[in-house]
Amino acid sequence: MPERFLHRLGAGTILVAYISVSIDSYVSRDSLIEGASYISYGSVIKESAIKDSHVSFANISKSALVGSHVAGAIISDSGFDDVVVRGTKTHRAVVRDCLLSNQVVIEGCQVRRFELSGPYLIHADFNRAPRHYLLEPAPGVQMGLSECTNGRLHCGCECRTYNHWLVKKELLRKIFDRRGWAPDSVDIIHSLFDEWRRVRLAA
Repeated sequence: MPERFLHRLGAGTILVAYISVSIDSYVSRDSLIEGASYISYGSVIKESAIKDSHVSFANISKSALVGSHVAGAIISDSGFDDVVVRGTKTHRAVVRDCLLSNQVVIEGCQVRRFELSGPYLIHADFNRAPRHYLLEPAPGVQMGLSECTNGRLHCGCECRTYNHWLVKKELLRKIFDRRGWAPDSVDIIHSLFDEWRRVRLAA
């Protein structure tokens, strides 16, 4: 039988052990916490569900989190599976009406109204999914390529200008070769980045 979690400011339902909810947090009666979850200085309200996730200094509303980490953020009307959302020293992360999965990282920005799956980093505001491509330079190796703002582009977790990636093209090819990755993957990267650049300049 589910155990009722009685809280100083609310009551939620806990289905299994290994859950920690600090006294400074709030879990509404219509929300659910299960699995190995940790809630600290946060609120989980309006029929939200948290499973195997960590939430700290964050407000979760009308959302479902599985295997995710959220800190310094406001989340509403969204679903996460294996996602990291974190604020910075100067900006809270805000996610509204998004479905995110498979190692998406949202950092110190505001995003809304899109779906995204894969190892992509977003640290600039978007009201749509950024252009993206999942590169596999070797079997079992995945690298997220995506656009940022102001003409910048992501190759993995590195965010640089188009000109930077153009200048570093041959160096990147050597790095790929040393790692046993397909060197022609660099041509795919630059072809995509050039296409995204032209689309941005034409807009």
